Amino acid sequence: MGMVKGKKNIEEKKRQRRYYFMIALSSAIIILLMFQLRDFVDAIVAKHDSYDVRYELAGEEIHNGQQVYKLYKNGEYMADVDPNLYERVDSNGEKDIWYCVLMEQAKRLTYSILLGAMMIVVIVI
Repeated sequence: MGMVKGKKNIEEKKRQRRYYFMIALSSAIIILLMFQLRDFVDAIVAKHDSYDVRYELAGEEIHNGQQVYKLYKNGEYMADVDPNLYERVDSNGEKDIWYCVLMEQAKRLTYSILLGAMMIVVIVI
């Protein structure tokens, strides 16, 4: 009788650990998704003319004088970018960098949602 009760307690503790692990991992995934969602909303509410792509010298980690395209928002550096992805032209014939940034953020948010959903399914299995 004592062995059966002890095995039930061990199984119950394992189930509780698994449950807490699932909750912790799911919470971490949701928090990461919230950061991606925040970045996406920031891109939506940004002004169209707040983005700029510049051809400048690479960062300090590259000392050979190489130049790269850099994305700026309101004069603040955001990331190195591929200029081919930021060549969309709007109806006025101007580069529509805002739209390109918005699509990049939407792509990142979609990838994060899919990855999070797959991780949750794997954990549940």
